Amino acid sequence: MNKDNQNNEELLLRIKELEDKVSGLTMENQMLQISINESESLHKSVVENSLDGTLIFDKDFDIIYANDEVFNISSYNESELLDFRLEDLVAPESLENVKNILNDVLNKVIESKKFEFDLINRYGEIRNIFASCSFTNDFQGNKALVLQILDITDIKSAERRMIEINHELEQRVNERTSQLQETMDDLKVEIAVRKKAELELQLAKEEVDNALEKEKELNTLKTRFISMISHEYRTPLTVILTSTYLVEQYYQGEHQEQFNKFLGKIRNSVDTMTQLLEDVLTIGKAESVKSKIIPKKINIIDYIREIIEECKVVDKDKHNFILNYELSSPEIISDEKSLRHIFQNIISNAAKYSPGADEVTIDIKENSRNLVVYVTDKGIGIPNDDIANLFETFHRASNVGSISGTGLGLSIVKRCLDSLYGEIGVQSELGKGTKFILELPKDIQLFMK
Repeated sequence: MNKDNQNNEELLLRIKELEDKVSGLTMENQMLQISINESESLHKSVVENSLDGTLIFDKDFDIIYANDEVFNISSYNESELLDFRLEDLVAPESLENVKNILNDVLNKVIESKKFEFDLINRYGEIRNIFASCSFTNDFQGNKALVLQILDITDIKSAERRMIEINHELEQRVNERTSQLQETMDDLKVEIAVRKKAELELQLAKEEVDNALEKEKELNTLKTRFISMISHEYRTPLTVILTSTYLVEQYYQGEHQEQFNKFLGKIRNSVDTMTQLLEDVLTIGKAESVKSKIIPKKINIIDYIREIIEECKVVDKDKHNFILNYELSSPEIISDEKSLRHIFQNIISNAAKYSPGADEVTIDIKENSRNLVVYVTDKGIGIPNDDIANLFETFHRASNVGSISGTGLGLSIVKRCLDSLYGEIGVQSELGKGTKFILELPKDIQLFMK
């Protein structure tokens, strides 16, 4: 009987040891799963905020990931796309070429490849795509492909329309030349007059041809610039930013604080380059801004407060931003994107060009139809000779010294205000500060009719 009790005690002890071991393994498994989830969340966050559409394929060309921009381009939702293969998205005419390129990258015959292909969306429409393909590994270490895509359908359409317009212009030039030639034939009696007319005609024709050729070149360059600079510059910036997060995650060495400091510098530089790219693209697209105005009801007080908070982060709390307002209602109807360009540039400039001051004031008032905003700083001021050219592209005041800038911000502000049927004025005194006065409609729809 004692022996049975002893065996039971040993069995219970063994069961307790096994339970403790199972509990320990369960806890280790939970910690490992948390680590995996954090890694996947970080990767997803970086890719979701990518500046282009991002697709990830496994080695069999099945889609294993797609970000929001891909959903916008294809009109499919996430659950649908994750059941798709390559051939479910690529047009049959493009499929063989795309497969060959992906195979070459997957097998590391080439490191990466940029190319164009046609995509078929949910509604059977063909979308022209510019793509960049590169090799990667998924979280399990398996081979995978990253395909970053940019929808250039509208750009291609614009190029075709430009060719048609140029052809029409050429026909008109030929018709006018023919008419002038007939007129000259009717004036053969007056030989002297005819020779003069022939010379004038030749010069005019050369000027028209030269102007036409220059216009073609400028239109082609502008179209290519706007269509390609986004992809060519944004792709490496996205890769750099993604890499900093991955390096930060896996770095286990010494000097962690110094290492994080250098990573912060890289990310700040990427943000600066991205903002510069956005400014250049905004200037390049300014001619079509009015056609893209989207009226929307906006609480202007909350909106400017949000921009102030963003400026505080960049300013590192060096300045005190004071917001005053006297309004019957904070609600206005305007274009949110244009307002962001306007107030972000004006308010951030007020802080940037006030290195020796600590206060920026934003006063918001109104009249019967317009909102009037005063942004006042106590900074370096603007020389009188510079005020006349202040809103020209790439112009910077002569007293900015070593303060960084591109001369694009105020040019963007002026163009955005023009698109909103607004006005801007400036009052400044050297060494004492600057006041910008912005006036824009409370309801832009009244001006768009």
